Amino acid sequence: MLYYVRKAEPTDLVVVMELIAEGAKFLKEQNIPQWQGENEPKETILKADIKNGDCYLLIEGESVVGMAVLQRKIETTYATILPHEWQENSELYYTIHRITISQKAKSKGLAKLFLSYLCSEAYRQGVKDVRIDTHKQNKRMHHIIISFGFKFCGEIELPIIDGERDVYQLVMR
Repeated sequence: MLYYVRKAEPTDLVVVMELIAEGAKFLKEQNIPQWQGENEPKETILKADIKNGDCYLLIEGESVVGMAVLQRKIETTYATILPHEWQENSELYYTIHRITISQKAKSKGLAKLFLSYLCSEAYRQGVKDVRIDTHKQNKRMHHIIISFGFKFCGEIELPIIDGERDVYQLVMR
């Protein structure tokens, strides 16, 4: 099967929103408060992700089976992490947000494939520091992140309900 990644275009907004809704439903079924209620990624944010060229789609054959955001900006919520610290505290890093794989494509290892592409894209842009966070209860995502090679660096608190997040960093050489 052919897999590739491309940047989302404005015409992809509907499929991006469907993937987010599907991911939110899955998290709810797992009793994980991430992406629930007011905290589900909003259409305005997703439109901005696409407009800014930060939203990427994972394609399987001819179907979109995943989406993620790769942003190169300072995350103010990452300024203070407890109880640890970043492996390298550079101001030049990418952050992966809103990564989700369709339920139709689960258990194929596509999350790691997608992470591989996103990290390669960061490296191609000359950035060797990639960061990601996830809700403390999202054990599946923790496993994927750690098994990919990210190192646990600490905890942050987002200014939202159930905003506790564990943060990870991958420093490529």
